Amino acid sequence: MAVNTIGILLRLAKLWRLFLSFLMLLVVYLHYTHYFYRASDTTTKSPDDDDHLKIILLWIPPKCVDCSPLNNFKRGRRIFEQHNCEYTNCHIMKSHSFYNDIDFKEFSAILFSGRTITHTPKEDLPTTRNPSQVYVFVQLESNTRYPVCEKRYDDFFNWTMTYRLDSTIPWTYFVVKNKTGAVVAPSNSVSWVKDMEPISIKFQYELDSKYKLAAAYISNCEDSSRRLFFIKTLNQELQRYNTEVDVFGDCGKLKCPKNEKTTCLKKLKNKYLFYLAFENSLATDYVSEKVLNAYHYLTVPIVYGMANYTRFLPPGSYINGLELGPKRLAAAMNSAFENRTQYYSYFSWHNHYTIEDNYKNANVACDLCAKLNTNNRTERTRHFRRWWNPSLNTKCQKVYTTTKEWFFVKYTGVYSQLLQGDSNVKQKN
Repeated sequence: MAVNTIGILLRLAKLWRLFLSFLMLLVVYLHYTHYFYRASDTTTKSPDDDDHLKIILLWIPPKCVDCSPLNNFKRGRRIFEQHNCEYTNCHIMKSHSFYNDIDFKEFSAILFSGRTITHTPKEDLPTTRNPSQVYVFVQLESNTRYPVCEKRYDDFFNWTMTYRLDSTIPWTYFVVKNKTGAVVAPSNSVSWVKDMEPISIKFQYELDSKYKLAAAYISNCEDSSRRLFFIKTLNQELQRYNTEVDVFGDCGKLKCPKNEKTTCLKKLKNKYLFYLAFENSLATDYVSEKVLNAYHYLTVPIVYGMANYTRFLPPGSYINGLELGPKRLAAAMNSAFENRTQYYSYFSWHNHYTIEDNYKNANVACDLCAKLNTNNRTERTRHFRRWWNPSLNTKCQKVYTTTKEWFFVKYTGVYSQLLQGDSNVKQKN
């Protein structure tokens, strides 16, 4: 009797799961057809067969406090229509915890946040998968800040959607457009305008109101890039010119609460010539929104990161601080302060390009939907950890014991070898 009862309960549980799966697909289908008929007069590609519907699940753990950048994706299908995506037959569903009884193999793609998977128990990951579906790793923070060390993620993801330009779907913090509106950068291959036109007299007058050298806004005082030590050394070099960098935020003398950051940044436009867009992590292709703070408030960014900036920013629009070092950087900054004609040249790019925020832009959703419709390749990234963490051999990243040790390594010949991996340095030593 007990055996028969258990058998009946198991069959009922299976039927219940099948019913929920059917119900989920029915709801999505009705939602999909509703918006399809609304958008029937558009020129976007939207197959009228429900078999072509691409259901995307955002894998958000229960009680997730910060699941960015997944929270940038809006639920449903409207996001693809509102932004005139080439393909609109995609539907986004959030919070997998609401669908515990659903067969996750029904989804075309499942997106995982790089912020949360590092502390996600194995039992909270999908246990079965469809060979035709794709698992997508999504991350906009640097790999040094959020390394992925767990071996289970090798041969787990099919696609990547990150700030890195070699991602399956690159998702950069900003885009550079030419005057026709076409996106030209960031890209591994960019053809910039060589001879840029000088700015107008009116624009020059607007820049002439600036009377302070440089500012920085830093709230993270414990970072792997050692940018605060660099700024301290830079200010020592700037003493010979009787000036210094004003540091706002938790890590500087000039306090500025995070909820008033925009107000503080507005001071850049009328006061400061330069803005220190220093990254908190040194990682390949990692260029965050910090450069936008400079460009949007008419200052020249001094960049500090491990990216090849010629692939990201118009030439002559920035100064590479990490490349110059504190002494040469101080001299370059003072030279532009003394020679305003030289300073004007940093803004010539305005005549040829615009730089726009891409973090909250839906273009990446369009790219994802298009790839789901046109790319049938679902091979898994066998050595994902090695791709995401180049220095996997020492807990996924090289950790320096002191700031002085890092600074010594940066300005000696050992630095370039460290960027390639710890093994080269060990062989040399």
